[in-house]
Amino acid sequence: IVNQRTGHVVDGHARIVLAISRGEAAVPVVYVDLDEDEERLILATLDPLSAMAETGSEAMAALMALLTPLSLDLVALTGFDVTELKALLPPERTMPSIAYDAVFVAGGAASAEALIADGDAVHYIAEAYKHFKPIAAGPGTDALLEAAGLDLDATGDEVGVLLASSARDVRALPARLIEAMLHHRFFNRPDAAAIPA
Repeated sequence: IVNQRTGHVVDGHARIVLAISRGEAAVPVVYVDLDEDEERLILATLDPLSAMAETGSEAMAALMALLTPLSLDLVALTGFDVTELKALLPPERTMPSIAYDAVFVAGGAASAEALIADGDAVHYIAEAYKHFKPIAAGPGTDALLEAAGLDLDATGDEVGVLLASSARDVRALPARLIEAMLHHRFFNRPDAAAIPA
Protein backbone atom coordinates (compact mmCIF):
# COMPACT_ATOMS: atom_id res chain seq x y z
CA ILE A 1 0.00 0.00 0.00
CA VAL A 2 1.54 3.28 -1.14
CA ASN A 3 0.44 6.78 -0.18
CA GLN A 4 -0.02 8.78 -3.40
CA ARG A 5 0.74 12.09 -1.71
CA THR A 6 4.09 11.14 -0.20
CA GLY A 7 5.14 8.11 -2.24
CA HIS A 8 5.81 6.25 1.02
CA VAL A 9 5.07 2.56 1.46
CA VAL A 10 2.40 2.39 4.16
CA ASP A 11 2.16 -1.39 4.32
CA GLY A 12 3.72 -4.30 2.46
CA HIS A 13 7.35 -3.73 3.39
CA ALA A 14 7.97 -7.46 3.83
CA ARG A 15 6.45 -8.19 0.40
CA ILE A 16 8.86 -5.70 -1.16
CA VAL A 17 11.85 -7.24 0.62
CA LEU A 18 10.73 -10.70 -0.56
CA ALA A 19 10.34 -9.47 -4.14
CA ILE A 20 13.79 -7.89 -4.10
CA SER A 21 15.33 -11.09 -2.71
CA ARG A 22 13.71 -13.05 -5.55
CA GLY A 23 14.77 -10.55 -8.20
CA GLU A 24 11.18 -9.62 -9.06
CA ALA A 25 10.85 -6.40 -11.00
CA ALA A 26 7.42 -5.42 -9.64
CA VAL A 27 4.85 -6.12 -6.95
CA PRO A 28 1.11 -5.37 -6.92
CA VAL A 29 0.38 -1.92 -5.47
CA VAL A 30 -2.74 -0.35 -4.01
CA TYR A 31 -2.58 3.43 -3.83
CA VAL A 32 -4.25 5.40 -1.05
CA ASP A 33 -4.65 9.13 -0.57
CA LEU A 34 -3.57 10.11 2.96
CA ASP A 35 -2.32 13.31 4.49
CA GLU A 36 0.88 13.03 6.55
CA ASP A 37 -0.96 12.74 9.90
CA GLU A 38 -3.16 9.92 8.57
CA GLU A 39 -0.07 8.19 7.19
CA ARG A 40 1.71 8.41 10.55
CA LEU A 41 -1.38 7.05 12.34
CA ILE A 42 -1.61 4.09 9.99
CA LEU A 43 2.11 3.36 10.27
CA ALA A 44 1.89 3.59 14.08
CA THR A 45 -1.01 1.12 14.01
CA LEU A 46 0.15 -1.37 11.37
CA ASP A 47 3.81 -1.64 12.32
CA PRO A 48 3.18 -2.88 15.90
CA LEU A 49 0.46 -5.22 14.63
CA SER A 50 2.81 -6.60 11.98
CA ALA A 51 5.50 -7.16 14.59
CA MET A 52 3.05 -9.26 16.61
CA ALA A 53 1.71 -11.17 13.62
CA GLU A 54 2.40 -14.80 13.02
CA THR A 55 1.09 -17.09 10.34
CA GLY A 56 -1.67 -18.99 12.13
CA SER A 57 -1.91 -22.48 10.72
CA GLU A 58 -5.64 -22.68 11.47
CA ALA A 59 -6.34 -19.36 9.79
CA MET A 60 -4.13 -20.28 6.84
CA ALA A 61 -5.86 -23.65 6.52
CA ALA A 62 -9.30 -22.04 6.41
CA LEU A 63 -8.19 -19.56 3.79
CA MET A 64 -6.40 -22.15 1.70
CA ALA A 65 -9.38 -24.50 1.86
CA LEU A 66 -11.43 -21.87 0.09
CA LEU A 67 -8.70 -20.85 -2.37
CA THR A 68 -7.45 -24.30 -3.41
CA PRO A 69 -10.32 -25.20 -5.78
CA LEU A 70 -10.01 -21.87 -7.56
CA SER A 71 -6.87 -22.60 -9.60
CA LEU A 72 -5.25 -19.34 -8.50
CA ASP A 73 -1.53 -18.66 -8.58
CA LEU A 74 -1.18 -18.95 -4.81
CA VAL A 75 2.58 -18.55 -5.00
CA ALA A 76 2.21 -15.10 -6.57
CA LEU A 77 -0.65 -14.13 -4.26
CA THR A 78 0.98 -15.17 -1.00
CA GLY A 79 4.72 -14.88 -1.58
CA PHE A 80 5.19 -18.48 -0.37
CA ASP A 81 6.40 -21.25 -2.64
CA VAL A 82 4.34 -24.47 -2.98
CA THR A 83 6.42 -26.38 -0.41
CA GLU A 84 6.05 -23.55 2.13
CA LEU A 85 2.29 -23.40 1.52
CA LYS A 86 1.86 -27.15 2.06
CA ALA A 87 3.88 -26.96 5.29
CA LEU A 88 1.49 -24.30 6.60
CA LEU A 89 -1.63 -26.35 5.97
CA PRO A 90 -2.87 -28.81 8.57
CA PRO A 91 -5.36 -31.32 7.17
CA GLU A 92 -8.33 -30.00 9.16
CA ARG A 93 -10.30 -26.79 8.72
CA THR A 94 -11.08 -25.10 12.00
CA MET A 95 -11.45 -21.32 11.71
CA PRO A 96 -15.00 -20.01 11.32
CA SER A 97 -15.69 -17.13 8.95
CA ILE A 98 -16.65 -14.94 11.89
CA ALA A 99 -12.97 -14.86 12.86
CA TYR A 100 -12.33 -12.71 9.76
CA ASP A 101 -13.41 -9.20 8.85
CA ALA A 102 -14.79 -10.13 5.43
CA VAL A 103 -15.16 -12.93 2.91
CA PHE A 104 -14.05 -12.77 -0.72
CA VAL A 105 -15.42 -15.37 -3.13
CA ALA A 106 -13.34 -15.53 -6.30
CA GLY A 107 -15.31 -15.71 -9.51
CA GLY A 108 -15.72 -18.50 -12.00
CA ALA A 109 -18.48 -21.02 -12.51
CA ALA A 110 -16.13 -24.01 -12.05
CA SER A 111 -14.86 -22.61 -8.75
CA ALA A 112 -18.40 -21.92 -7.59
CA GLU A 113 -19.47 -25.48 -8.47
CA ALA A 114 -16.54 -26.91 -6.50
CA LEU A 115 -17.43 -24.77 -3.50
CA ILE A 116 -21.15 -25.64 -3.72
CA ALA A 117 -20.15 -29.29 -3.42
CA ASP A 118 -18.31 -28.46 -0.19
CA GLY A 119 -20.79 -28.00 2.64
CA ASP A 120 -18.16 -26.27 4.77
CA ALA A 121 -17.63 -23.60 2.09
CA VAL A 122 -21.37 -22.97 1.76
CA HIS A 123 -21.71 -22.78 5.54
CA TYR A 124 -18.71 -20.43 5.70
CA ILE A 125 -20.43 -17.90 3.43
CA ALA A 126 -23.80 -18.29 5.18
CA GLU A 127 -22.16 -17.77 8.57
CA ALA A 128 -20.38 -14.61 7.41
CA TYR A 129 -23.66 -13.27 6.03
CA LYS A 130 -25.58 -14.08 9.21
CA HIS A 131 -22.93 -12.30 11.27
CA PHE A 132 -23.26 -9.20 9.07
CA LYS A 133 -19.70 -9.43 7.65
CA PRO A 134 -18.92 -7.89 4.24
CA ILE A 135 -18.95 -10.41 1.39
CA ALA A 136 -17.54 -9.76 -2.08
CA ALA A 137 -18.08 -12.19 -4.93
CA GLY A 138 -16.82 -12.35 -8.48
CA PRO A 139 -18.72 -13.30 -11.65
CA GLY A 140 -20.27 -16.76 -11.83
CA THR A 141 -20.87 -17.12 -8.09
CA ASP A 142 -24.64 -16.54 -7.96
CA ALA A 143 -25.46 -20.25 -7.49
CA LEU A 144 -22.97 -20.50 -4.63
CA LEU A 145 -24.39 -17.44 -2.87
CA GLU A 146 -27.92 -18.78 -3.32
CA ALA A 147 -26.81 -22.16 -1.92
CA ALA A 148 -25.63 -20.25 1.15
CA GLY A 149 -29.11 -18.76 1.49
CA LEU A 150 -28.40 -15.25 0.23
CA ASP A 151 -31.18 -13.42 -1.60
CA LEU A 152 -29.48 -12.03 -4.70
CA ASP A 153 -32.22 -9.42 -5.07
CA ALA A 154 -31.16 -7.97 -1.70
CA THR A 155 -27.47 -7.37 -2.43
CA GLY A 156 -25.46 -4.20 -2.84
CA ASP A 157 -22.89 -2.00 -1.19
CA GLU A 158 -25.46 -0.68 1.27
CA VAL A 159 -25.89 -4.17 2.80
CA GLY A 160 -22.26 -5.23 2.38
CA VAL A 161 -22.84 -7.90 -0.28
CA LEU A 162 -20.77 -6.80 -3.24
CA LEU A 163 -21.22 -8.58 -6.53
CA ALA A 164 -19.14 -8.27 -9.68
CA SER A 165 -20.75 -9.45 -12.88
CA SER A 166 -18.16 -8.25 -15.41
CA ALA A 167 -14.42 -7.67 -15.76
CA ARG A 168 -15.01 -3.96 -15.15
CA ASP A 169 -16.88 -4.78 -11.93
CA VAL A 170 -14.06 -7.09 -10.82
CA ARG A 171 -11.50 -4.31 -11.12
CA ALA A 172 -13.57 -2.13 -8.77
CA LEU A 173 -14.30 -4.95 -6.30
CA PRO A 174 -11.20 -4.63 -4.06
CA ALA A 175 -11.84 -0.93 -3.40
CA ARG A 176 -15.51 -1.63 -2.73
CA LEU A 177 -14.61 -4.44 -0.32
CA ILE A 178 -12.14 -2.23 1.56
CA GLU A 179 -14.83 0.44 1.87
CA ALA A 180 -17.28 -2.16 3.17
CA MET A 181 -14.72 -3.41 5.69
CA LEU A 182 -14.45 0.12 7.06
CA HIS A 183 -18.12 -0.20 8.07
CA HIS A 184 -17.22 -3.49 9.80
CA ARG A 185 -20.74 -4.97 9.89
CA PHE A 186 -24.02 -4.47 8.06
CA PHE A 187 -26.83 -4.83 10.56
CA ASN A 188 -29.37 -3.71 7.97
CA ARG A 189 -29.68 -7.18 6.38
CA PRO A 190 -33.39 -7.92 6.86
CA ASP A 191 -33.12 -11.65 6.14
CA ALA A 192 -29.99 -12.47 8.17
CA ALA A 193 -32.01 -14.14 10.94
CA ALA A 194 -33.42 -16.63 8.43
CA ILE A 195 -29.97 -17.90 7.43
CA PRO A 196 -29.25 -21.27 9.11
CA ALA A 197 -25.67 -20.82 10.24
